[in-house]
Amino acid sequence: MSAVGFGTRNIGGSWGGVSDETGRDVVRATLESEIDFIDTAAVVDDGRSERDVLAARPTAVWSTRR
Repeated sequence: MSAVGFGTRNIGGSWGGVSDETGRDVVRATLESEIDFIDTAAVVDDGRSERDVLAARPTAVWSTRR
């Protein structure tokens, strides 16, 4: 796991004005930068950030708490 993580709250939150395409692009760029710890939550904008992560890396390993 990378020493640096990426928080997805701003790309998944309704206050950011980030399009779905931009959100997925940001997650892809994060993964390409070898950052492999991505913090997301299903409660943020009804799971949008989780969908962005899944679209960018369909084979991701998930760990979540509900």
